[in-house]
Amino acid sequence: MKSISFGSVLYALCLSMGCHHELVDELLLEPDPNTNTQLGMNGEWGARLWTGTLEGSGDIELVVPEGIDAPIRGLFVFGQGGAIQAQRYRWLSAHVASRGFVVLTPVGLFDWGAFLSGADMYKAVQQLHLADEPFDGLTLEDVPITYGGHSRGGVNAADAYAFSVNDGIETSLVLLESYPNPAHDFSGLEGMVVAIAGSKDERVNVEKVEEGAAAFDESWMVTIDGMNHYQLTESPTESELGNDGTPTIDIETARYCTLVFVDALLETSTTGDESWFHEPQSWPACVER
Repeated sequence: MKSISFGSVLYALCLSMGCHHELVDELLLEPDPNTNTQLGMNGEWGARLWTGTLEGSGDIELVVPEGIDAPIRGLFVFGQGGAIQAQRYRWLSAHVASRGFVVLTPVGLFDWGAFLSGADMYKAVQQLHLADEPFDGLTLEDVPITYGGHSRGGVNAADAYAFSVNDGIETSLVLLESYPNPAHDFSGLEGMVVAIAGSKDERVNVEKVEEGAAAFDESWMVTIDGMNHYQLTESPTESELGNDGTPTIDIETARYCTLVFVDALLETSTTGDESWFHEPQSWPACVER
């Protein structure tokens, strides 16, 4: 497989699919070839943000690895929360991109995930793969795909995951303080699922996440001790914090503990090796046992 450059991504998206408004081109992270690449830590790639519009799909944010001469490792498709702007998850997108994964975030009307669906997320992936570029040498068949989302975004991500698996695409799913639509049937789907809850989350409590995880034939349920709902977003408002629990761990710890499991799932998507999940002694201390 070929390595990918941001220039080829930007050129192909504009030329092949159409750009309908001004592009944003911003370096979120500098490459760091000497970094510690353990789970939960930024990887060696840099991360570059592009925002624009995919013809036939809608507005997106695309964060791509940059600065390391190595093949892209996979695609992570992320769903924003119901009333949470996509940019408030760029910390997560930059982290994932730094570990070699392209991050695609479809952006809902008014920049709210409430105006997106799982079908929208799945369609965005199809549109992104229409042209030879930006995934030169990469196709849906040989790029591991993982869907994920926070809050309402996880509801959409679960539906998109089901569409993908039912189309015969090997796919994984991570639900961040979220659960799948209880009106939909997720039984019989083959793909790894990880559900992460915060013990101090009063927006989507642990019980709801557990019930959602049980909708899949197999899933991993993880509870981060002391984490609330909005620690996974940038710049929460006073109104949001007033409707959430009081965390007992700081935001850096909450995010690190969450990223350990996101990274472990992404690593598993590339290797097929689930052994780390069967070794809870390797899990961070902030996980409830």
